[in-house]
Amino acid sequence: MNTSIRGFTLLEALVTIIIIGILAAIAIPSFQKFIHDSRLESLRGDLLANAHTLERYYAQHHTFVGAPTTLLKQHEYFDIALDANQTNANNFVLVGTPKSSYTAENRSMELTSDGVVTVCTGTDSSKSCLLY
Repeated sequence: MNTSIRGFTLLEALVTIIIIGILAAIAIPSFQKFIHDSRLESLRGDLLANAHTLERYYAQHHTFVGAPTTLLKQHEYFDIALDANQTNANNFVLVGTPKSSYTAENRSMELTSDGVVTVCTGTDSSKSCLLY
């Protein structure tokens, strides 16, 4: 009685594993970039919501100076704050910087009272900003 058992050879299994590895090497960085970009877009929405809150504060108090930081809605991955150096009675700048627990991100976002949104990379000494 002659029965043959069919299955995969070691070579076929290795080729399959290599192909899966190559596909994963291509897909994972792309997916991570998508995640970072979507979090940055979510930050933009929170900055715009905070800008509306500050505009309501301005309508009641006729100044942005002294606006309580408790009015600002915070983001899960970014700290949102008023830039005290650029905020005056008639203008404000909201800044979203990555939280210390979110080390994968090195970009920050700024929103001015004029509605200009910029994305900055780097530290204060070597900051590079682009319009968003």
